[in-house]
Amino acid sequence: MQESIQKFIQYMQKLKKEKITISGLIENSISLVAIASWEYNQEMLDYYIRYASSDIETHGEYSELFSDFDQLSKILLASSLSPKERFDVINFFMYRNMPKEKGEKIIIFDPEDILNHPLFVNRQEEIQRILESREFNKIMYSPIDELSLYEIALKTDFDQAFKSLKYGNDDFADKIVEINNCFYGNQNKTAEDIEKAFAILESVGVSRELIIPFKVKMLNELKRKETLKNTKPMIKKEPKAQLDYAKITQELENYMDLATCEAKKFATIDEQIHCVYLMRKININTNDIMKYLRSCEIYRNLENINPIAYYNMCFDKLKYYEEKYGLEENIKVLENYFQELIVCNTEDYLFWKNALEEEFKETEKYLPKNGEYELNKGRALLKKN
Repeated sequence: MQESIQKFIQYMQKLKKEKITISGLIENSISLVAIASWEYNQEMLDYYIRYASSDIETHGEYSELFSDFDQLSKILLASSLSPKERFDVINFFMYRNMPKEKGEKIIIFDPEDILNHPLFVNRQEEIQRILESREFNKIMYSPIDELSLYEIALKTDFDQAFKSLKYGNDDFADKIVEINNCFYGNQNKTAEDIEKAFAILESVGVSRELIIPFKVKMLNELKRKETLKNTKPMIKKEPKAQLDYAKITQELENYMDLATCEAKKFATIDEQIHCVYLMRKININTNDIMKYLRSCEIYRNLENINPIAYYNMCFDKLKYYEEKYGLEENIKVLENYFQELIVCNTEDYLFWKNALEEEFKETEKYLPKNGEYELNKGRALLKKN
């Protein structure tokens, strides 16, 4: 919306600079609209620029209301702004009128009448300053216990002036409150609310040409949301063959006792991850999975495992914890020993084998033995499949 408002302000500034009359503007526009003879005077353009330059979030804080939507519509229709940008401007000007609180009473008055009222005629400068600032609405709408004695006295004078001038909610004020209740201040709009809001916009002077496209769009979006809300999602049922429980348990029994979740034999890290994947697939709980992983430790015997095979088996796990436990230098040394073991001659093989085993034993002390790595890898494998 902010971008649309900036374009509107630039458009107003251009008109002010070029001193274009509305009749001349309409004659040169693509869309000819019947419009009353009226000239863009300096005061009017300054007013639009000032009003559009205010922060939309200050709505309800100032006493000033904008009501000339008929004239604003004509200006927008004669502009080069897009339909969306035009409606953004209408929305901005209307929203700035909204009271801070839903259902709040609005009184429309002529400032000149107030300034010339006997209660204020001798202090016009003071009263004009109040009317043009946020102070007026604070005085009129805040609870009495939040006001100073000076503000309470002013509120009493304003109330008396309104009463003597017979000011009250007029038709435009009623419509502002009504459109706030059903539209701007309503988070759960119905089709009836939308119809009502756009009817109010039209009744206060907003052109049908600006209204219709957005009314249709909002009703269609609401209809689509209601359709989605009332549509039951289709649940795709998995064929039983995809979860062959008997086959999975049979495979798991090669590695563990399913009754106790204890390991039966040595399993490589990849095999442990595969077992985690299978156990998760048949909904074995995390505590029993961790029990199996911890029991795998008792079957590990470095002396009976080829050092090259064991290094390869654990390398990914080392990299997994590299940053967390500061193992960068340890891994670098192991990689060097591993390379030497591969290229060395028979005479040096035993030396590099022992060096790799000793370094690995030292490095492995930093690795947690809680099954975290295997459990996370098994879960990730389940998500992929």
